[in-house]
Amino acid sequence: MTEFYSHKECESARARAGRDRGTALSIFLSALIMCVILCARVTTRNASASYRAVVAVSTLGGWAAILIWALAYRPRKAAFVHMKGMLDGQREGFTGRLGAPGKVTRIPGSIDVRRIPVLTDEGSVSLLVYAPLSEKLPGEGAFVRLETVSRYIVACEVIPCAQ
Repeated sequence: MTEFYSHKECESARARAGRDRGTALSIFLSALIMCVILCARVTTRNASASYRAVVAVSTLGGWAAILIWALAYRPRKAAFVHMKGMLDGQREGFTGRLGAPGKVTRIPGSIDVRRIPVLTDEGSVSLLVYAPLSEKLPGEGAFVRLETVSRYIVACEVIPCAQ
């Protein structure tokens, strides 16, 4: 059975999120300290130049920190929380035939997922897979045994003898 999540990947995601958080915070704090230093050195002769420097440093530092926070830290933190939940969750099994995967959908404030229909003996079941891991699934029509946690596919095994 092909496992989609491992504790090693989860720790790696946590470490990457921590590095991104540290980078964003260090940029923010550096800009803040620089602004304080520039404000402390203001005289009547250099007031306008100091003002422009403080505005430039705070604007550039703030935008850099916000971009790192929004585009790097938050998605990696969401991926880490998702992986942790998948590794710690209660597993449930499904056996059936895979349908055509749906489009990638973003869960607000969380991860990108792809909806996968699975035809079982009891009927059709719609399961989710973390979008970057959808390439690990076999093609449409494959007969598989799936393990899920909260309707997310966490492991897959192709059953070759079923027709």
